[in-house]
Formats: sequence, C-alpha cells, structure tokens
Amino acid sequence: MKKELVRKKAKDAEAENREIEELIVRYLKSGTNIFLTGAAGVGKTYLANRIKTHFDNVILLGSTGVSALRIGGDTLHSFFKFFVSKDIEQLQLSDEKHIDMIAEKRRVTKAAANEIFLKNIKECLRVADLIIIDGISMVSKELMEMIDYRLRLSAKDIPILAVGDFFQLPPVKSEGFAFESPYWNFKAIELTKVKRTDDTEFTEILSLVRIGDNSERVTRYLKSLEERQNKSIPVRLFSTNVEVEKYNRARLKELKGETFEAKATATILEEGFENEVGEFMKSQNIPEIASFKTGARVMFTVNNKDEGYVNGELGTIIGFDELEDGTDVIIVKKDDGKIITVSPFQFHKDKIFADEDKLKLKTVFEVDAYPLRLAYASTVHKVQGLSIPSLYIDCKRFFLPSQLYVALSRSSNPDDLTMVNFSPDKIIANPKVVQWYNQIQDKIN
Repeated sequence: MKKELVRKKAKDAEAENREIEELIVRYLKSGTNIFLTGAAGVGKTYLANRIKTHFDNVILLGSTGVSALRIGGDTLHSFFKFFVSKDIEQLQLSDEKHIDMIAEKRRVTKAAANEIFLKNIKECLRVADLIIIDGISMVSKELMEMIDYRLRLSAKDIPILAVGDFFQLPPVKSEGFAFESPYWNFKAIELTKVKRTDDTEFTEILSLVRIGDNSERVTRYLKSLEERQNKSIPVRLFSTNVEVEKYNRARLKELKGETFEAKATATILEEGFENEVGEFMKSQNIPEIASFKTGARVMFTVNNKDEGYVNGELGTIIGFDELEDGTDVIIVKKDDGKIITVSPFQFHKDKIFADEDKLKLKTVFEVDAYPLRLAYASTVHKVQGLSIPSLYIDCKRFFLPSQLYVALSRSSNPDDLTMVNFSPDKIIANPKVVQWYNQIQDKIN
C-alpha cells in the first residue's frame, strides 16, 4: 500500500511538472520573461534544462562558474565581456579601454574596433530565441543594469528565463538585488514540491528557516540536532575558507602513508583566453596542486555517469595505481560500496558563438585535474546546489542572511544531520527579500 502511495505521489508530481513546463514555454514564446523560483531541492535547474529543449537557440548563462557548469553554458561575465566591472560606469570605461587596445593593435578606427569587440555578442543575440540565467540570486542590481546594457545591442527582444531563489546566498559585495533593478521585468512562477528529502517535518522547518522564522517550534527542532550523533562520516560545513582549510589539513595529516600530489594542467586552445584560466579553476574548486592520502575522505566535483560518479557524491580513497599508459589513478570506494578508478578529468571552458543561424559551444581551454576534493569540511558557498547525505554544521561564524538555510537545505538525509553552536539569532532572512516575496505572492503562478 505504501509503495503504491509513493508511486502515485511521484506520478502526480511528474504530471504537475509537465503542466508547469508547458505553461512556462507558452509564456516565453509569447515574449514574457519568467522568474522560476522555489526553495532548495525543488528541481529548478532540472526544469530549466527541460524548458531549453523547446527552443532552437538558447544562450545558457550562469551567475557563477559553478552555475554555468550546472546549466551547461558560460558565465555572465565571460559571455557579455564584463571582465571585472562592478557597475555600468566601470563597464563603459572597460569597454573603451579594450576598444582602444584593439584599434591600436589592428590599426583600425575606434568604430571598427568597437564592432570587432562586440561582434560575437551581437551575433549570438541575433540568433538566440531564449536566454537562461541560472543562479539569479547571485546577480546584483548593478549587474542587472549591465545585462540590460548589453542586451540593447540586439534589435529584438529575447525572452529570458531567470532561475533561482533570493532566499539563498545573495550577491557578493552588493547591497542591491536583481529584483530591485528598474530592468527587472519578470513574471514569477514558483515550484513548491521538495524532491531532496521525503521528511515532511524537516521540509516544513526548512520552509520556516528560509523566511527567517525563529519561533519556538523551529528553534526547538534545530536545538534537537545538537543532541544527534552522525551515523556515518559527515561533511562539516563552516562559514569561512580558513576554517575549512585548517580542518581538512589537520584530518589529512592524521593519516599515515605518503602524500599523493595531483597537479592541474591547463591547455590553451584559443588565443586570448590565457588570463581566464586562474578564475576558471577558482570557480570550479580546482587547486593548482591537490594533496591526497590513502584513507582520505573525498567528494566528487563533477557529474560523470559513464565513469560511475556524480557531483557531491562521497567516498574514501583506498589506494593509488598507474595505468599502462603511465597515467596515475586514484582508487575510491564510494559510500554506496562501489569501487572505482578515478583518472584526471578534463574540465573545459566553453564559449558561446554563432555559426550562421545556429548557436554552438567552442572549447577555448582545458584543465586536466582529478575530480575530487577533500570532504572532511567545506564552506556553505561551495556546497550550494548539492545534496549531501551526512552533514555536521558548525554555526559559530554564521552571521549572514540565508547561511543557515542554505547549509541545512543541503541535507538529503535529515536523520544523519548534526548541528553545533546554534542559537536563534542564526536564523536570518534578508528583510528586503521577505518583503519582496510577500509583495509578489499574489502574482505567483
């Protein structure tokens, strides 16, 4: 009877998702911009990937390197040539600088240099019938203005699907959210069914933490997590990189045996992208040299189903080996019991370009590195978007809005979730976000 009920719920949820998908596609094809939102674990990115199949030429963009990889495209800054600009004034100065450099190097007029500089963006916008921006919560008010500035290069209005949740981590070093921009013109559609866990009580508590509710019911539940013991080896979540690195180094040092050092190597395929390698590696959590030992706890950092692992999956190193071609490999026993041989993974940086009337991806450089990182500890930022079965959350330095919510919502198994240094004042939601969601609630489909 229980299995039949579960199957019925899954079937009902699938039917509902198809209806939402069809609704969004209709809106987009009519020229309406859509903001696809919902709590952590409701399947926003999955649905976005479904929606893109209804269009011929889609520009896929992420607000960060991780979200760009997740959606299968480029970053906003890279595609639109924002470089390090923080606002429209800096962008205009940056444009002028790059145009002057092109004019001098190619000995052409500034007008011709301007066309060269913006050619690819213009061509892509000419061909595109949809733009998807994943991780919209990390897009600032200033960045929204810069996006609009670039979109004016197109002679047509291209519908935009913005995906994200403003109750999650906010834009870095900005006081303004994308929805505060005068260029925010989106119809909101919210997904409500959490797929990450079947624990109803935990899901309800999360929904309250998300909006900053520190009522007695919420705090009592969260305090009870301090009394739990993890059933398996957890990933510890800290607020800062310093705490994470210190903890990971200490745990690695405890292990006996030799250290295996894995050096990442970059191969430039297209001239002019050399300066982007460092930022790309940083965005994908690829260190120049990674250190491992037999017995070390590790987390996979990419999806590679052909080789038997997915992003966020955990395991333990049980040894090292060398293939016949001389390639060093790491042998990992995953937490599901399967033993796999891990070779260096080819991370690639892709650029979107127009080939006649089709959008295509071109790889401009590659980075070969092992798709693993130490999993004793991580920052909250680095696990956003992941599902982790065993978590130990240290709230000691949680002072920012949404930190606790994002940390808690990574859990796919609340029975194996422990938290320390919790106090009710750690439950923080940005009042601007709360107010805005309340204002648009009656307009949300």
